[in-house]
Amino acid sequence: MIKGKDGLVVLSYYMTQMTGGSGLTRTAGSGSLAGMVRLRIVLFLGWLVAWLPGPVCAQGEGDVAERLIRRLSPELRRIEQRLGEIGREMESLPEVREEPWGSRFGHRSGDLPSGTSPDWVQLDLGDRRKVDMVALMPVNLAYLGEARAGYGFPKRFRVEISNHPDMRDAVVVVDRSASDVPNPGQYPLVFEFGPVAGRHLRFTSLKHDSSKGKYFWALEELIVMSGNLMAGAGSNVTESSRMVLVPQWAPARIVDAQSTLGMPVDVTTPSPTIGYLSASLKDMASGGRLLPPGLWKWCAVDLQKPEVIEQVNLLPLESDAYEVVGGRGFPRIARVQLADESDFGEVVWENRMSEFVLGYPPGCPFSVAVPKVKARYVRVLVGRMWGRDDAGVFGLAELQVCGSNRNLALNKPVFVKDETDKPPEAGWAPAALVDGYSSRHRLIEWPEYLRLMDRRGRLEKEKTALEHRREAKLKLGKEILAGIAVSAGVLVVAAWIWGMVRHRVLRRREVERLRQQIARDLHDDIGSNLGGIVLLSEIGSEHSPDEESRSDFLAIRKAAEDASLSMRDIVWLIQRERVGLKDFVTRMRQSVRVILNHPEVSLEVEPAEFRDRPLGLLFRRHVFLAFKEALNNVRKHAQTREAAVKLEILPDRLRFTVRDHGVGFDPGKVGGSGHGLNNLKRRASRVAGDLRIDSAPGKGTEVVFEAPFSK
Repeated sequence: MIKGKDGLVVLSYYMTQMTGGSGLTRTAGSGSLAGMVRLRIVLFLGWLVAWLPGPVCAQGEGDVAERLIRRLSPELRRIEQRLGEIGREMESLPEVREEPWGSRFGHRSGDLPSGTSPDWVQLDLGDRRKVDMVALMPVNLAYLGEARAGYGFPKRFRVEISNHPDMRDAVVVVDRSASDVPNPGQYPLVFEFGPVAGRHLRFTSLKHDSSKGKYFWALEELIVMSGNLMAGAGSNVTESSRMVLVPQWAPARIVDAQSTLGMPVDVTTPSPTIGYLSASLKDMASGGRLLPPGLWKWCAVDLQKPEVIEQVNLLPLESDAYEVVGGRGFPRIARVQLADESDFGEVVWENRMSEFVLGYPPGCPFSVAVPKVKARYVRVLVGRMWGRDDAGVFGLAELQVCGSNRNLALNKPVFVKDETDKPPEAGWAPAALVDGYSSRHRLIEWPEYLRLMDRRGRLEKEKTALEHRREAKLKLGKEILAGIAVSAGVLVVAAWIWGMVRHRVLRRREVERLRQQIARDLHDDIGSNLGGIVLLSEIGSEHSPDEESRSDFLAIRKAAEDASLSMRDIVWLIQRERVGLKDFVTRMRQSVRVILNHPEVSLEVEPAEFRDRPLGLLFRRHVFLAFKEALNNVRKHAQTREAAVKLEILPDRLRFTVRDHGVGFDPGKVGGSGHGLNNLKRRASRVAGDLRIDSAPGKGTEVVFEAPFSK
C-alpha cells in the first residue's frame, strides 16, 4: 500500500511520465510551458493524494495525516498513552474463554410476563456459611455474534442471604435496583462486602432482558465465596422459573463451576509440570464397561494429620498429549473418599460422582462439597475412564483439599495405584498433583482470580471506549485536513480535469472525422470505380463476338459486384461508431439474403426477443466478417444453396451456426487457404472466441463460431 512521502514520489513520477513525456500532448512553441504547468499540477495532486484519507493511502500508525493530528491534539496523545498502559496491564491478566465449555450455557429463566416481574434463583449452601463475595458470570455467546456477549444479563437485580429457605430476615448484600446495570459482556461482575452468615442465598432479577418480545434473564455461573472456599459449587438450586434444554440450559448449570472463567491461575507464571497420569489400561476405554474392583485406578493424598475438610477440587489436565487431549484423562465414573487409614479399609465419607455423559470440560475445576468431615486421607477412586484407541488412562492436573480457608493438600505426600512410564522430565509425576500448579500456570485463590477477571473486564470496557474516542478524533481531524486540502486544490483539480476532458473530446472528434473521411473515400472513389467496372463488363458481355469473351466479362462483373458488396459492409463497419446488437443482427439477416439468395433460407435468431446492447468495433468487424466467410463457403464450395443459419444470443456471448447439406470436405486435407479456414481461425482468435468445424465428404459442413461480448 502506497502512503505518505513514498506515495507522493511514486505518483508524481508516474503521472509526470504520463503527461510530460508524451509527444501527443505537446505542440510546437507551447510544449515547454504546457509541460511545466502540467508538472506543477501533478506534483500538487500527488501531495493532495498523500494527505487525503481514503483507499489510496493506508490508514495506520505511519500515516502522515494521523501523525499531524497527534501532534496537534494533546487529548489524542493522552488517549493513546492510556491505551498503551491498558495493553501492558492486560498482558498480566487472565482472559475468559471465547465460548462455553461443551455447549453448557448456564441457567435461563422461563419466558416472563413482563420486563419487571421479579424472578429468582436460590442456593442452599448446605450449612451456615460466612459469605463475603458474590460474582455474576454472564453467558458468553460472543462466538455467535458480538451482541450475544452477556446474553440475557439482568438489567437490575438484588442478592440476599438468610438462614431460612423462605428468606425471612434476609440481609441484602447486593442491591442494584435503582438504575440499569451496564451489560458486562464476557467478564464477571464481582461484589465484595463484609461477611454475612447464612445458609440460603437468593438472586432476584428485577428488570430483565428481552428478545423477540419475550422477557427473560440468564447467568452462566453464580459464584458464592466464603473466604477462599467456593461455597456455592454443587449446591442445591431452586427457582421461580426456568428453561430446561439439556445440555445448554438447566438450573444446576449455575453452580457447576463449568464456566468460561476457566482455571484460577496467575498467567504470568508458567507451570513446570503437567500433572499426574496413570498407566494405560487396554480394552477398558471410553466405550468399555465398568472396571472390575481390582482394576480401579486411584490416587490419594496424606494430609499427615486429621483435618476438617470442606471441599475437594479435581482440576483436569490441560495437555495436548495424545492420551488425554480434549480432557480424556478426567474420570468418567469416580468416587471421592475420606478415611483415617491409608488402606481406606474404613471410609468415613464418600461422594459418588455422576457420569459426565458429554465428557468433562478440560479447562474447569470440579468441586465436591464435603460437610466438614474430619479425616487424614483423601482418595479419588476411578471405575470408568475416557480413552483413546481402546486404552484408558486416568489423570489430573491438581488435587486440592480445602479446609480452614486453605488448601490442606499443598505439597503433601501422594501415593497412587500406578503411573505412566513417561519420564518425569516430560512433566508427569504423582507429586505434581499437589504442587500448586495447573497444567499451564500457577494456581491462585478464587477471590484473587475473580478480582483479576473483574479488573480485566473493566479495562476491556475502558479500552473499547477509548478506541471509539480515538477513532472519532482521527476521523474529525482527517475531515478537517481533507477539507483544507480540497479547498486549496479544487481549482487546480478542476483545471486538470477540464484539460483532460477537453483533450479526450478533441481526440474523439478527430478520430470520428477520420473515420467518416475514410468511409466517404471508400464509398465515393473505390465505390464509383467498382461501379464503372460493373458497367463496362456488362457492356462488354453484351457486345462480345464470342462465348469465351462474354464469359470473362461476366466473371469480371461478378467479382466487381462481390467487391462492391464487401466494400459496403466495410463502410458500414467503420462509418458508424455506435452499433447496437439489434442493428448488427439486422445486417446479418441482410447478408444471408444477399449471399445465399435462397427463398427458404433465413437467419433464425434465438431468442427472438433480446435486449439491445452496444458492440465494440473489434467484435463487430471480426464476427461479421467471419459470418460472411462462412456464408460464402456455402455459396462457393458446398454446391448447394440450401442451408440452416442460426444465431444464438447468450448472456455473455454470441454464437452463430451455419450448416449445409452439400458435398462437404475433409478438414484435415484442406490446404492453407482452402475454404477460408485460416481466416475463420484468425478471426476467432482475435476476439478470444471459439471455432468448431464439422465436415466430411458427402455429409455437408457445420461451422460454429462464438465470441464474448466483452470484445
